[in-house]
Formats: sequence, C-alpha cells, structure tokens
Amino acid sequence: GAMSSDSDDWETADIPDGVFQRVDVAAIEAKEKEARDRAAAEALARDQSAAEATAKEEAKRMLDARPVLLVNLTALDPEVHNTADKHAVSDVARASALRKKIEAAYDTYAGDAAMKASGTVRASTRGTYVQTLGALRDEEPGQYFCACFPPG
Repeated sequence: GAMSSDSDDWETADIPDGVFQRVDVAAIEAKEKEARDRAAAEALARDQSAAEATAKEEAKRMLDARPVLLVNLTALDPEVHNTADKHAVSDVARASALRKKIEAAYDTYAGDAAMKASGTVRASTRGTYVQTLGALRDEEPGQYFCACFPPG
C-alpha cells in the first residue's frame, strides 16, 4: 500500500506541473478548421475580385466594340464647318440639330453606300473613335467631323 503510493509520488515528483494537461484535440482541430476556412474565404475573395476584374474588362471590350459613326457634317451642310480651332464648329446649334437627325436615322446613314464611298460617313467604334476623329480633323481642315451614336 504505502510503498506503491510512495513510488507514485517519486515518479511524478520532478516532472513540472502541466505536462500532463490533456491535449485538447477538439480545440486544435477547431483552430485548424478555422485556418482552413479563412484560407478558403481568402481564395474565394481573390477569385471573386479576379472574376469582377474580368467582367469589367469584358464589359469595357463590349462597349469599346460598339459602333460609332463619324460624319463629315460639312459635307452635309456647308454652313457647318470648322473654325480656326479644329475642334470648334461654326454653328453649334446647327451642328447639334444635324447630329440629332443622323442619330435618329443612324442605320440609314451608317448603311449609305454613297456617303461611305465619299468618306462623308465612316464606321468607327467606341474604343477608337476619339483618336480617329482627331486624325480626321487634322487631315481635313475646315471639314467638321462629329461622332454620332446609335440610339439606345
């Protein structure tokens, strides 16, 4: 009796407190699961922002590809022409009315073979028309080109 209890004391005497604390397996597993879940959530967030960026690029590409008609308004109405400033127009109200008329009948103008052949109307896109417009205004001084957009 007494002997065995002494030997138990002796065996555990110089082992520091706490070594025999039960390893909390559940707590470790919970921490690991939390870390896995966090990693998964971070990966998902990365995928989502990548997907959003791709969707934005795709939307921009689609918008950039949409048609724009560059029209030489001076060819349609000689009263509408450039001024000393190649981006300015002689008669803003008249130019605006003409642009609205073209936009209202966009397909008619866009499909007009004679106007296309003469360069009065030129097909362009949202993505490129600003550059093209600038170039046309340089190449054809006095002629007032403007961008006309399809309805909707």
